Amino acid sequence: MPLPAHIQSRRDCLTFVVLGATGNLARRKLLPALFQLYLTGHLPPRARIVGVGRTELTDEQFHEFVAAAICQAWETPRTALAGQGGLAGSGGSGGHQGSFHTLNRQSSSMDLDGLFHAPPTRADIGGCAETLARTTIYQMDSKRMDKDDIGAAGEPDRAPHSARSSAPGSRRISVGSVSAGEHTYPACPEHCLVDFLTRTRYARMFPPVVSSARRASDSSSSIDDDDDDAAAPPGSPSDASRRLAAVHAYAMRLLHERPALAERAWRRALDAAVPNPRDVSSNAPVDSSSLAASVFRDDEEPALCESSVAVATEANVDVNLVRCYAAHVLASAEPGRFRRHGKGRFAARTETEVESFAADAASQQAADSERDAAWARVGEAINAPPGSKPPRTYFLDGTVTQLRVEALEAYALGTAGGGTSAQRASAIDFLSRLGAKIGERSAMDALVALGRWRGYEELSFARRDVPTAFPSDALEHAARLATEAPPDPDCDIRKDLTRLRCYAIDGEGTVEVDDAVSAEALPGGKIRVWVHVADATRWVGLGTPLEAEAESRGASGYYPRGVLPMFPLPVAARLMSLTPGEPKCTVSATAVIDESGATEEYWVGTSTIRVTRAATEGEVIKMLAEEPGRHEGLELLVEAARRRRELRLKRGAMDVRTPEATARVFDVGEGEGFVEGEGGGGGGGNMCEQSASAVRRAEAAALDVRLTRGDHNDVKDLVGEAMILCGELIARFGSENGVPLPYRGQLEPRDTSQKARDETPEGLCQEVLKRYSMRGANQGPTPRRHAGLGMDAYVQFSSPIRRYTDLLAHYQVKAFLRGETPPLNADGMSRLLDANGDRTRTLRAACRESDQFWTIEWYRRGGVDKDHVGTVVKWVKKDANACLVSFDETGVEWKCKVRKRTRLGDAVTMRVREADPYSGRLMFAQVR
Repeated sequence: MPLPAHIQSRRDCLTFVVLGATGNLARRKLLPALFQLYLTGHLPPRARIVGVGRTELTDEQFHEFVAAAICQAWETPRTALAGQGGLAGSGGSGGHQGSFHTLNRQSSSMDLDGLFHAPPTRADIGGCAETLARTTIYQMDSKRMDKDDIGAAGEPDRAPHSARSSAPGSRRISVGSVSAGEHTYPACPEHCLVDFLTRTRYARMFPPVVSSARRASDSSSSIDDDDDDAAAPPGSPSDASRRLAAVHAYAMRLLHERPALAERAWRRALDAAVPNPRDVSSNAPVDSSSLAASVFRDDEEPALCESSVAVATEANVDVNLVRCYAAHVLASAEPGRFRRHGKGRFAARTETEVESFAADAASQQAADSERDAAWARVGEAINAPPGSKPPRTYFLDGTVTQLRVEALEAYALGTAGGGTSAQRASAIDFLSRLGAKIGERSAMDALVALGRWRGYEELSFARRDVPTAFPSDALEHAARLATEAPPDPDCDIRKDLTRLRCYAIDGEGTVEVDDAVSAEALPGGKIRVWVHVADATRWVGLGTPLEAEAESRGASGYYPRGVLPMFPLPVAARLMSLTPGEPKCTVSATAVIDESGATEEYWVGTSTIRVTRAATEGEVIKMLAEEPGRHEGLELLVEAARRRRELRLKRGAMDVRTPEATARVFDVGEGEGFVEGEGGGGGGGNMCEQSASAVRRAEAAALDVRLTRGDHNDVKDLVGEAMILCGELIARFGSENGVPLPYRGQLEPRDTSQKARDETPEGLCQEVLKRYSMRGANQGPTPRRHAGLGMDAYVQFSSPIRRYTDLLAHYQVKAFLRGETPPLNADGMSRLLDANGDRTRTLRAACRESDQFWTIEWYRRGGVDKDHVGTVVKWVKKDANACLVSFDETGVEWKCKVRKRTRLGDAVTMRVREADPYSGRLMFAQVR
C-alpha cells in the first residue's frame, strides 16, 4: 500500500528501523517487502533502512545478507540487482557500550540511501529512539502524522490539503479565501498554523482555535463563511480563524521572492550556526525566532521589515508572529537547505549536506524520469495494433520492468509457474496500475497486450518447466557435427544393405524419421522382415553436450503446433534422419517369420541402407489400393504383420482398437483461418483485455485448426508390428548375451467383473472397457514380461532420435557388437531409467494439455449451433448421468452429462454450451 499522499509528496528522508534485522522474519518477509516497495516506487527518494540485530555483522556482511534475502525471495540472480540502488552506510561495532551512541549520530546525519546494521545494547537506546523519531517523516502514530506536513501545507503552489484529506490521521480542512487589505489570498489550512503555534510560544494568543483544533482529529475544521463570522464575538474561535488566515496571507506576502530569500536565509543561518553537540558533523537547531532574525534584518532590509510591520499592524497581530511564521514556512519548504527538528526548530544544513541532497534529488528525478519512460513504453506496447506489437524480448532489458514482466508471467502460470509471494505482489501491483482485473487470466491478457506472449500461447510447457530452447553448448556441438562428421567406430563391421527396398512410413508432420522397414519372400511361404533404425549414436557419443541435453529432455514432444525435439533439428532431421535416396548409417534387426508368425532366426547388427520411399500412412494405404502388385515389399510386410498380431493375441496380448483424435494447427494466410463472428472473442472491459482480444482475433484469422479421427488399419498394424518385432529381437539379444538394457514391462490387466462385461455392449464400448483395465508400464535393466504385448521381454529400440531410453539401448548393443564392455551396468541403467520416467511423464502431460487446448479451440470455433454425434462408451458417475462420449467425427472422448434412461452404446447428439481453452472448460448439452 502506498504511503499517504501528503507524506509521499515530501522530499525528506524516511527511516525504517528493523528490529531483529538478521532474523528469519526479516529475511523471509520484511526485507523482500521493502524491496517490493522500492520496485513499485512507493519509497521516498531518501529512504534509509536501519537494521538492529543480535548477530554481530559488518556493513559488508549485512549488505550480503540483505542481497541474499532479496534474491531468494524473488528467485533473481545477484547480477539482476546491479543498478537497483546502493547499499551504503556504516554500522556500530559489535556489542560495545557506545554502539547506540554511534547509531544515534549516524541516524541524525545520514542523508544517502543506505542500509545500516548495529548490534543492540541497552546503552543510550532512549537517545537513539529519539533521534530516529526526529529524522523520520512517517510517524507511526497516525494522530501526529499531519504535523510533519507543515512545509507542504504552507506551500501555496502545492495541492490543497483537502485533496489529501484521505490520508490516515489527517484533518480535512476546507480552503476558501480571505480578504486582507487590498488583496485576496487563499485561506490558510488551519492545522498548518495551529501546528506552528503549538510548537512555539504564540499558542497563548489564540487559545480557542488551538484547543478546538487539537480536539478535531480526522474532522472538518473549515473556516467559517463571512455571514457566520459577522456574528462572531471577539476572541471566539471563528474570529481567531480569520486572524490566523490573515497571518498566513501576510506571511505569504513576505515570501513573494522566495527563491532568493531562501538562499539568503540559508547562507545567513549557516554563518550563524554552531556545531551540534551530539554530532559535530551537523549544525545545532535554532527556533523560529532565531531563524526569522536571519531572514528579516532591520538594518539590511528596511523596506521588507517595514512591510512586515505594516501588514502585522493591519492584521492586528504581533509582527514577530508574522515573521516567525514566514520563516517557519520558508524553512519547511526547503528541506534541501534546512533540517527539521522537534518543537518547530530547524538547523541549517552544511554545504556538503546541501550538495548531497541536491545530488539525491537529481538522482530521484532521473529515476522518476526512467520510471515514467518505462511506463510510457508499456502503454505504447498495449496500445499498439496487433500487427505492430513489440518483439517478445522487448521488455527483457535488465531493468525493473523486466522483473515486473517476469513476475507477471509467473503469476499468469498459476501455482505451476513456481512464482514467489514477492512476484505475486509485484504482478498484482502491475495489474492494478494498468487498470486490469486481478487474476491469472488478466495477467495472460496483459502479457498478450504487451507482446510478450502470443494470443494463443502454449502455456502447458512453461507451467511444467519443459525446456523449449537448447543451451549454447548443445547448439555449438550440433554446428560442429554439421561441418565435420566424427569418426565411425563401427565402420569395419557395418553391413551394406543398400540393395534392399526400404520404406520409411511415418505420421503426418513427423520430422525425425528414425526407422524404415523392408521384406523379402522366402521359400515355404516364409518372410524375412527387416527393421532399420537410425544410428543416432554414430553422431552423438556418451558424455557429449548433445547427449546430456537429450538426457535432460527425456524425449521429443509432439504437439499440435509442432515438435519439441530431443536433439536440435539440424542434427535430428538432417544428419540422423533416414532421408530418401541417401546412404544412412543404421542398426538393423531381421528375423524369418513362418506361417504361424513365429521367428525362426534373427540377426542384429550395424548397417548402411538407402531409403527407397518415404510416405505417410495415408499415402501407403493409397499405394496398396491403387497399385496392387507393384509394391511387393509392402504387401509382404502387411502379411507378416497379420501373422505376428495373431500370434501375440494367442499369447495373451491386449489388442485395443479405439479411434485416436489428432489436433493439428497450421499457419495460413491472413484471413484464411477462423474469422471471429460479430461480438465473438470478447471485447474486454479494460485496455489490456481489449488489446489481447484484438491480438487473438488477428491470430485466429491466420490459424487453421484441424481435428481428425484416426482408426486402425493394415498400414498402422504394419508399422506397429514391425517395431514390436524389433523390440522383441533386441530384448532376446540382450537377455542371451547378458547386456543391461532398458527393458519395458507391463503387469496383467485388472480383473473386470462378469457383470460389467455383460452390461457393456460389443464394439467400441468393449474396447474402452479393455483399455481402462490395462495397467501402467514399468522399466528396468533386467527382462520382464509385457502382458499388453504378450511377450516375455521387450525393449523399445526403434526411436533413438525421439526417446532417450532407445538411445541408451543403442549405446549398449553397439558396444557389445564391437566386442567392448557396455558403458552402463545394471545400477547405472536403473538410475537413468528412474530419472527418465519422471521427465517423460512431465513431457507427456504437457503435450496432452496442449492437445486439449486446441481440441477445445476447435469445438469453440464450431459454434453453439453445430450438432456433434457420439456414442456413450463408459459411465463416469451413473447416478449423476455423467458419462464418457466418443464423438464420431473426431474420435475425441469427453466427459458429458446426458439425459436419464440413456444407456451404454446409445448414440447421442450434443451441442457445445461453453468452450474456453484457457481454463480447459468444454461443456456439452444433449440435444437428442
